[in-house]
Amino acid sequence: MTTKTRHHLIAGLAGNGWTALMGIAFIPIYIARLGPEGYGLIGVYVSLTGAFAVLDLGLAQSLSKTLAQFSSDRSEINRMARTVRTLEIIYLVSAVLIFLCIYALSDVIAGYWLKPQTMQVSEVRTSLVLIGAAIAARWPISLYSGGLQGLHQHVRLNMILVTTATAQAVGSVAVLLFVSPTVNAFMWWQIAAGLMHAGLLRHSLYRTIQPTRKPSFDAVILKSVWKFAAGLTTISLLSTLITQLDKFILSKILPLADFGHYAFASAVASVLFRIATPVFNIYFPKFTQALTKGSGSLNHAYHEAAQLMTLAIVPAGLTLIAFSEPIIQLWSSDPELARSTYLLVSILTIGNVLNALLYIPYAAQLANNITKIAITQNLVALGVLVPALYWSAMHLGATGAALCWVGVNLGYLFISLPVMHRWILQHELLDWYKKDVGLAACVNLPIFFAGYWALKETSPGLISYSLIPITFAVSAGITIFALPNLRRGLFA
Repeated sequence: MTTKTRHHLIAGLAGNGWTALMGIAFIPIYIARLGPEGYGLIGVYVSLTGAFAVLDLGLAQSLSKTLAQFSSDRSEINRMARTVRTLEIIYLVSAVLIFLCIYALSDVIAGYWLKPQTMQVSEVRTSLVLIGAAIAARWPISLYSGGLQGLHQHVRLNMILVTTATAQAVGSVAVLLFVSPTVNAFMWWQIAAGLMHAGLLRHSLYRTIQPTRKPSFDAVILKSVWKFAAGLTTISLLSTLITQLDKFILSKILPLADFGHYAFASAVASVLFRIATPVFNIYFPKFTQALTKGSGSLNHAYHEAAQLMTLAIVPAGLTLIAFSEPIIQLWSSDPELARSTYLLVSILTIGNVLNALLYIPYAAQLANNITKIAITQNLVALGVLVPALYWSAMHLGATGAALCWVGVNLGYLFISLPVMHRWILQHELLDWYKKDVGLAACVNLPIFFAGYWALKETSPGLISYSLIPITFAVSAGITIFALPNLRRGLFA
């Protein structure tokens, strides 16, 4: 691992870690000020944001890949700027369409889909319109972030991320405490914070490229990326359906307050993706460049990234799985919330750990311009998931939906991954299972069984709760020693 990669990784983990902290630190305040139904609408906001992600059309990752290819050639700066401008225009049109779509459907969603019991339907409708505006305001963020990642500007990107995440979270709390404890006031601040975030990223991206001519829309550039982008769009559509289907079904079946609990559990479990994302963002462009140097270079980068992902995900994920109830209780100071959601958090986290470990194989597929594998696996998964999820949600409620998420990711791990390794990295599958993930996971399980048992046998208090960070620290240390290639890279 080079010094530059190490700096990018530290910046990415710090930025995403801080963003995750800002995203969940104030949830108890949001629930206390907005009530379960009000926070349920925040869950709808998150779900709709994920659902409309398909309109990204694969352009953010296409931009990242394109800029990574030309980043070392200063003669291509005007082409890079035209690429940004071309995709930016498409994004802006998509943002308008998103707002108009949510505006048009707000009556139907408020009156017939959601089940408010204390809030007025008219109030819910107004909140939905503001949700649409907030999603539209934040829409270009992924495009500009992808451009900066392709140019390897991870430190600058994460400085902006930390600044805007802090402003968004602290401002939200200030609005709820001192202005108005309503969903509408909360969403107005999300709109303002989204516009600020997108504006800062846009300025930074163009400043990094430094074009010598004013960029304009270029249809030729659009044609050059459309095939790869079309594959990513299909993957995005199917992934969105898979990851958001549970929330849409539960929002229809469960009372809004109960759905708010599921949304809370999903938000807590999704913290792992904040850890996994910077590793993906750093290594996806590296894989693209490694392909120009031969298969040996890609093999080395692949295993380095996979072991790094294991270190980032396994100790944190097992900590949340084993100690979800005391963590939620310590954080929220709400024993009832902890009792209502800890099982959901643990189950969803199991699925998220498996999903995050597969980020690196997915990055290798994209670097090789392969989208067929992900499309096929998601089509199969969706065909199985729809009836399974509906049946599970009807009979087991939210717990059944969470178990379906685990099942989907087990299928990815033991069926899709071997298929991928028959296409690329043909002789690396066993090393991924054994050296990159399996050994570290196995040595960690008894550590967390011991920590969980010790916590249960100890009276609640400072000593018992200190077992949580102690167990995590021991797990992280053991994981490093179980991944010798990564250990040599980290301390070289």
